[in-house]
Amino acid sequence: MQDRRFGRRSGFGAMCFLGGLIAAAAGCDGGASSGRAGTDGGATDGGATDGGPKIPKLDARLPANVDARVQLTEAPISDMLKKLPFSGKVSLVGTGISSCTNQEPAPGDRWCAVARVAELDRQELWVINISAVSAGTAVQCTGNDPNCIRLTPNLWTGTPSVGPTHPYAHAFDGDTLIFHADATSAATELYQGPIYAWRPGWAKPRRISSPKGITCAAHFQGMAAYCLDSIEPDETKPLEFDLLAGPLPIGPDMPLPRVDRIHPSRSNDVSQWRATFSRDASQFCYSTGRTTGTENLWCFATADLAANAVTAGTRNTAPLINDASRWQFSRDTQKLYYLKKFNYSDVGNPQGDLTMVDYPTAANPVTLSSKVGAYLLLSDGTNTDKGLGIFAEVAQNRGTLRFIRDRSAPANFVTIAPEIASANVSPDLRYTYFSQNVNEQTGLSDAYVARNNEATKDLPAPRCALQIKSSTDLYGSPFLSKSGLVFWVDDVDPNVLVGKGMVANPADCSNKQQYAKDIDFWFTVNDEGVIYSDDTNIDVVSIRYARIPDGKTWPTGGAGLPLQKQAGRIYSMALPKYDLLVIQMDQGYPSDGVYYAKLPFGTPVSAPDAGVTDAAGDSM
Repeated sequence: MQDRRFGRRSGFGAMCFLGGLIAAAAGCDGGASSGRAGTDGGATDGGATDGGPKIPKLDARLPANVDARVQLTEAPISDMLKKLPFSGKVSLVGTGISSCTNQEPAPGDRWCAVARVAELDRQELWVINISAVSAGTAVQCTGNDPNCIRLTPNLWTGTPSVGPTHPYAHAFDGDTLIFHADATSAATELYQGPIYAWRPGWAKPRRISSPKGITCAAHFQGMAAYCLDSIEPDETKPLEFDLLAGPLPIGPDMPLPRVDRIHPSRSNDVSQWRATFSRDASQFCYSTGRTTGTENLWCFATADLAANAVTAGTRNTAPLINDASRWQFSRDTQKLYYLKKFNYSDVGNPQGDLTMVDYPTAANPVTLSSKVGAYLLLSDGTNTDKGLGIFAEVAQNRGTLRFIRDRSAPANFVTIAPEIASANVSPDLRYTYFSQNVNEQTGLSDAYVARNNEATKDLPAPRCALQIKSSTDLYGSPFLSKSGLVFWVDDVDPNVLVGKGMVANPADCSNKQQYAKDIDFWFTVNDEGVIYSDDTNIDVVSIRYARIPDGKTWPTGGAGLPLQKQAGRIYSMALPKYDLLVIQMDQGYPSDGVYYAKLPFGTPVSAPDAGVTDAAGDSM
């Protein structure tokens, strides 16, 4: 599965806001193909509670009166592009794959979301059936076509320094569009107001929060969502908020039931809460620590949440598990993993006892490993559990990565690499991309690849070096689905967060090639190729793609094939085939608008992963 959050540049998993006081667990299962050793936890990804990552402002370090962008003339529109039928100024919302429906397997046509400037500079939110348009259907975006629907005339466009921001706050989680509209807060303040959901087939959106909603996330396959709501405004009190969760409403004005009042952090600001649905959306669990005491875990059948709604105060139902931190469902939902006696360290040495219990009974507790700082679930792209990766004996934000291949035999682990800071496991589990040294000022790191299948209990996996200097980062998934190539970005300029797009053979780090000079983001296309943006110039990029027919040989010539110059940084693909690309042109030229192109990709994912991303475990 393609990671939904790009890379370390955007957090690669957990989303934090309010100075780190709220770590929002947007995961569908917490399944992970990547993780960090020295974190204070928070949440795994699987859907973004703020609608998407905060794309960096590339000129943020420059003086206010300096325009760093090279002055451009209007670029011709590629023959591959066709314009969507919108009048006026329009732009994509969301970012990456979240601009369009992305549930896998696809239940029907793909839709994309577009913001349109209306009278008095207000913005409308529209959704358009991109499958119908690309098939030749004459779609009209005038308000009367079922293939192009206006959802709101009052889209929120705020850009506060914390929390959700426009346009990333309005995004698809699977086939559910979450958007903010009719705000009661100022544009520079943390969002407060109603939050809505829409799915293909619905004539109108449905409100899922109270009038004091903050942010929401939907399940990537099921008809369920949860929200953060009614945040405590008094800064002299411990921060707290309402957690709403349940099936998506059947009516237009039926907010999700109130589940509990959450106390998200301890006195040292380390996260002590989490919430997520099971992979099939049938179960919902959450944890919170109150102002004192341990973090406790409650679980309910999703369908029963309305009957178990809390109307006042905090839940008095007994928790399923006491003292359960950094918990996750197993991929088959038969087990729950969690850290017991977790120390909630804020100095880089988190530790707890990794424990496994039966679900939903919480019976038969088994300690899998002690002194665990973080862990991730291993999978080969199916719902089958392939074990766990654990960061053991973490100190100064680095730990030893071990794989427990069989949860019933935890003593039979293998050692992947010692003293590492972060890791990304390939989709087929053969390789681990990892870093050991991270520059605290720039966030950049070195980069290595370990051959997992050659690891033993006593001897770490053989490794090769992609870069020994702390000059690299990840702006996308590092591996194709069958791990024929590894991707990273090198020589990153920490002031503008762009660098050289690099590719190599992961088996021995040979055949290193540069394929982009100023890469922005990339998306691996199953085992067929890559789509990426290059020539980054503040807020415009060149979109390119490369086909890799054999899944392991980068095409001759270095750079991929050009698709469009001077495109906006937001672009989206239609999953699982990646055969439709949607981009925006937004430079004040007559040709501006939202366009689509048909790409020469199309092999579906061989084993759909229940529509749930494998995202970062415990990454802040």
